[in-house]
Amino acid sequence: MRVLLVSPWYAPEPEGRVAPLAEALVARGHEVRVLTGFPHLGTGKVYDGYTMRWRQRETIRGVDVVRLPLFPDHSSSVVKRSTNYLSFNASLVGLGTWMLRKADVIWGYTALVGVPAMWFRQLLGAPVVLDIPDLWPEALFESGMVPQGPMVDLLGKVSDGMFRQADFLTLWNPGFQGRLEQRGVPSGRMRIIENWCDAELFRPVDPEPELAERFGLGGRFNVMFAGNMGFAQGLETVLDAAALLQGQGNDDVQFVLVGDGACYDDLRAQAEAEGLDNVRFLGRHPKDLMPRLFAHADALLVHLRDRDLFSITIPGKTQAYLACARPIVMAVKGDGTDLVDATGVGVTCPPEDAAALAEAVLKLRAMSPEERQAMGRKGRALFEERFTQEGLLGRMEQTLVEVAERGRLS
Repeated sequence: MRVLLVSPWYAPEPEGRVAPLAEALVARGHEVRVLTGFPHLGTGKVYDGYTMRWRQRETIRGVDVVRLPLFPDHSSSVVKRSTNYLSFNASLVGLGTWMLRKADVIWGYTALVGVPAMWFRQLLGAPVVLDIPDLWPEALFESGMVPQGPMVDLLGKVSDGMFRQADFLTLWNPGFQGRLEQRGVPSGRMRIIENWCDAELFRPVDPEPELAERFGLGGRFNVMFAGNMGFAQGLETVLDAAALLQGQGNDDVQFVLVGDGACYDDLRAQAEAEGLDNVRFLGRHPKDLMPRLFAHADALLVHLRDRDLFSITIPGKTQAYLACARPIVMAVKGDGTDLVDATGVGVTCPPEDAAALAEAVLKLRAMSPEERQAMGRKGRALFEERFTQEGLLGRMEQTLVEVAERGRLS
C-alpha cells in the first residue's frame, strides 16, 4: 500500500502520532511519503540543523520526508498562529502538489490540513482519512485561540464541510463521535483510535537520586504536570492551589511544571511575583527523560479549563502518565474524570477550582505509599489493555488498508 501522510509537524518535533505511524507502516512493508513543515513546534523557531528553503527531503528511519516552508510560530498571537497555519497550507497546495506521487490512501493529521488533503484527493484519486485529535471550531475558541464571532462561524462551516467530505475519520476520543454525527457525518465513516503511547519508552523506572538533586525533587511530595503550557491548560489554577497550600503545614508539597508553551513566561512571572516557593519550573526536556522525571512524581497532574469540549476529551498526556504507573490527579470534567473514577488510577477534582485541586493533592498525600503504588499499578494495567502503541497502530493500519481497498466515496 502506498500512503501519503500530511502533517504540520513531524519528528524531531515532539509529536507522538505521525512519526510512529509512518515508521510502523514502513516496517510492515508499506510505501510512505510524508509532507510536513520545517520543525519548530514548542519553540517557534526552526530547529538547529535545518534552514528554511522551498523544500528539503530527508529519510528518517526509513521514512521519506519532504519538508515545505512555513511561517514558524508557537506564540499566543492569533495573527501569528493563523499565519503559521495558512502558510503551511499554501505551501502544501503550491509546492506540495509537485511533490506528490501515486498513493492508495491519504492520511491527514488534524483538520489543519483538511483543505490541501482534499485537493490532493482530486489530483491522485486516492481516498482521504483525517485524524481528529480536536473538534473544530470548538477547539479554537474554547482554547482561547480565536474569540467567538464571524471568523469562528466561517471556520465552523469549513470544518463541517471537511468532516463530511472526508472519506473516513479516525477520532481520538469516543465523545467526538456523537458530536460529529450531529454535524452530518455518518457513523459508519468514523472509527475511534485513541491516542497511543510507546510502552518501551514510557514505563515504570526506579528513581535516581542524582536526578532528584539536579532538579530539586528530593524529599518533597511532587505533583508534576508535563506538556504544553497554553491557555487551554489553565495552569493559573495550579499556582492558586500552590498559594493555598504554602505555609499551611504542607511544606513538603511541591508542584513541578515540565514543558513550555505560550503561557510559560507569564506563569513563571506570576509564581515569582507571588513568592511561590512550592512551584518549580523545569522547562522543556527530551521525551526520553520524561519517565525518569515521572519516577520522582508522587502524582501526575492533568488539568484543562472548564469548557464543554474538554468534557468529551481524554488529554493525550493521560496515556503516558498511566504507562509510567504513577497516580493521576485528573482535573478535567467529563470523560477524563469518568475514566479515573471508574478504574481507580487516581483522584479527581473539578477544573479551574484551586481549593478542590489542593484538597485532591492532600488526599493523595494522606495515603500510604502502598496505596499510591497500587493506583499506579492499576494505571499501567489500564494502559496495557487499552492504549499501547502497538495495538492502536495495528488498528490504524487496518483502517488505512480498508479505506484504500474501498476507494473514493461516491
